[in-house]
Amino acid sequence: MKNVLQNIINSISCGDNIVVGVSGGADSMVLLHLLLSAQKFKDFSIKVIHVEHGIRGTESLSDAKFVEDFCVNNNLDYKIINANIIDLAKKNKQTVEQCARNFRYDQFYKEAKNKGKIFIAHNKNDQAETVLMNIFRGSGVNGAAGIKQQNNIYRPLLDVTKNQIIEYAKQNNINFVTDSTNNNQDYTRNFVRHSILPVIEQIYPAAVDNICKFAKYNNTISELIDNLITAEDINFIDNCCPQDCLTKNPLIAKRIIEKLYNKCGEFLDLESKHFISVIELAQNCKNGVTINLPHGVIVEKRDNKVYFYKQTPINQNLIPFKLGETILAKGKKIMAEKIQLDQVEFGDSNYYLDYLKIPKDAVWRTRQDGDVFAKLGSGKKKLNDYFTDKKLPFEKRDNVMLLASKNNILLVLGFDVSEYVKIDDCTLQVIRISQI
Repeated sequence: MKNVLQNIINSISCGDNIVVGVSGGADSMVLLHLLLSAQKFKDFSIKVIHVEHGIRGTESLSDAKFVEDFCVNNNLDYKIINANIIDLAKKNKQTVEQCARNFRYDQFYKEAKNKGKIFIAHNKNDQAETVLMNIFRGSGVNGAAGIKQQNNIYRPLLDVTKNQIIEYAKQNNINFVTDSTNNNQDYTRNFVRHSILPVIEQIYPAAVDNICKFAKYNNTISELIDNLITAEDINFIDNCCPQDCLTKNPLIAKRIIEKLYNKCGEFLDLESKHFISVIELAQNCKNGVTINLPHGVIVEKRDNKVYFYKQTPINQNLIPFKLGETILAKGKKIMAEKIQLDQVEFGDSNYYLDYLKIPKDAVWRTRQDGDVFAKLGSGKKKLNDYFTDKKLPFEKRDNVMLLASKNNILLVLGFDVSEYVKIDDCTLQVIRISQI
């Protein structure tokens, strides 16, 4: 561990703010011990972050208390964060493992505030498990590179085995807790840890070391591929790439897909089938076609480019239609007022509707599945088809406010009025809708 301690000292500068994730387990407690030892050589601050996931009941609370007591006894700055990961995973449509990981890292980044350094206690066995899981999922070279040392995240135990960590803890009288869910093989990582790697090691005793060497080799290849990608291949502002970039070298195509997917804030769960579907979209599909990737990422072919983005509707509330001023979303306002027929001025920036044709259940909202729209002078069609005709980028469609009665769209704000509420020779009362 002397080399590990020296590496920690070398990676820290005087005055650094260190955020360290501490579960209370052997790995994180050994990492915390090493950071405290490093303070004898460098002047830097440590803040301990413990996330209590709300999964293991009293045992989980007990672990949080263990970490808290250690921090108090050692005069350490700390923060205990309580969460209900099971409910959050259901809400976000994620696995419990993925949701817990995302939540933890969100907390680490918040505490580091883009200036501090984040220390995580991943070890060599974690690396081997991650590489195997990524290979099984069908990931590319980048996935086979496993866990990386990157950005402001430091993993000084990545070359240290679990057995070495346990031995160090014993030699230095470092207390730690054991998470009972580590033995629950319903979790993918635990299944790989307890049922797959031990069997492999019976045949290949050096399997963990060799898998980690393989990861480093793939990391070198991944960096080489990154260097082959030019500014013309990826537009990070619009988060897209020309379709031709995904029809050439498959290694470069996969890396471009990963980068654009990562730009959407997602870093895991891309499988071989996802890469294939994106490449097929670029090669064979017409403009306007979309596909879905994990975690709500949407890929759209448009103008012979491939765009990646996440759906982020600005307003999912139903706001009843009424006369007068209405605040729709993010400060957007509209004014609906009755006017005389002779006040109608077609061609200006306002919208004119037949008041008596507006159903009583009309509401302002964003789009929903099943929406249809009949543009003035046109027949009824799916709202998405109307947006496609308008060449409206897919990622902007959730931001368009609609006046709707059930799935019948009466007005697409910023675009058109429906045939069903248009003014005609029989109109008696007119509503003028203007954006404020």
